[in-house]
Amino acid sequence: MTPAPWFVGIDVSKAQLDIALRPEGRFVVPNDETGLAHVVERLNAVESAKGKGQFLARIARLLAISYLLLALGAGSLAYTSILIQGLRPEISLVLISSFYVFSIHVLNRLMDKASEKYNQPGRMEFYERYGFWMILAAILSAGAALILAWREGIYPFLLLLAIFGSGLVYNLSIFPFAPGRKFRYRRMRDIPGSKTIFVALAWGIVTSILPPLAQGNWVLPAMTVALFFTSTMVFFRSTVYDFKDIQGDLLVGKETLPIVLGRRNTEILVAVLLVGLTGILTLAGLFRWASSLSSYLLLSLGYMVGYYWLYRRRFLGGGFLFEGEVEGSFLFAGAIAFIWNFS
Repeated sequence: MTPAPWFVGIDVSKAQLDIALRPEGRFVVPNDETGLAHVVERLNAVESAKGKGQFLARIARLLAISYLLLALGAGSLAYTSILIQGLRPEISLVLISSFYVFSIHVLNRLMDKASEKYNQPGRMEFYERYGFWMILAAILSAGAALILAWREGIYPFLLLLAIFGSGLVYNLSIFPFAPGRKFRYRRMRDIPGSKTIFVALAWGIVTSILPPLAQGNWVLPAMTVALFFTSTMVFFRSTVYDFKDIQGDLLVGKETLPIVLGRRNTEILVAVLLVGLTGILTLAGLFRWASSLSSYLLLSLGYMVGYYWLYRRRFLGGGFLFEGEVEGSFLFAGAIAFIWNFS
């Protein structure tokens, strides 16, 4: 049987490309290297969409586009943090991190449609089609995270509730009726670069502070090592996406760290953090501030630097394959922790 033909139309302007891909639909990308990479990825997906390959490609794309892969990465990061601190691995603590990250990223994405239109048009299409179900899944995930935290104790529950509450405050208009010329930043999220820092801290608290609080086993040096490791990993991830999305963020007036500081200065900041994390992990293993796993996790830093180098050399595109590489850093750290735990 001859497969149905596909038709592609492209409307080119200086700022963006409007793509009509029939019978799949329409999407918009910025007229830059990232946008072109996304178009090529979509067209290649159509070309290779056959049999088992089509099925696997769709599954991989679904995992990335729905944040299920990111949720799995968050669980892996929580598992790694637990073992860094010498705590007892519990599936409930891993699931709390996964459910929290999934819910907060889905809800935040629905509030940030302007930049997502340019940065990830494929995800925008997905949420326009399945928005109701994604919101429902996010709410249920948030509820599941809170229930699991409640079962761990009142303090883990209150901590997680406070993190969810801070996320709501972060998106609320502090001066909703104030004239824009007097109050440039009406919400905390409008502060340049605040999202990258807030996300890193929130992930760090859920994955590194909540577990020892739940088990009542506080070891401050180990918890500090774990917190710095997880927060730096997430900060690096967010910054890489900020680099990739510069053009789209400029189009909608979004002020990320690379836009405010410049790409070069932001790369220096990230390099300083990575050098600091390298030193902390090395010293933690030598002086037993944390478990010996901390030394092996230096491999995960090599993974991150490696995929960023490949991206800068344009060996990696900017679509969902790239997301898989980025989120894979958390899975890689989790795999190292798993092998270390059972070796």
